[in-house]
Amino acid sequence: MKTKSLLLVAFATMLISRVLAYEAFPIDITFAAEGQSQKVESVIVTNLTHTEIDPLTLNGTDILRLTDSIVTGVEDI
Repeated sequence: MKTKSLLLVAFATMLISRVLAYEAFPIDITFAAEGQSQKVESVIVTNLTHTEIDPLTLNGTDILRLTDSIVTGVEDI
C-alpha cells in the first residue's frame, strides 16, 4: 500500500511538472451573445496585469489573441 502511494505521488509530481512546462500560448478568444441579444457589438479589453497599457475596444467579431508577450496594438488575424 505504501509503495502504491509513493508511486502515485511520483506520477502526480511528474504529471504536474509536465503540465507546467507546457506552452499554453497563444490563446484565441471569440465573443458570442446569448439571450435577448444575439450579437456582440463591441468588447472592451483591459490588461489587469499591465495597467499602463490603455484598454482597447474591439469589434464583437474580432478575435482576441492572448500571448506570453506584450503587444501594444491590435493585430489583424
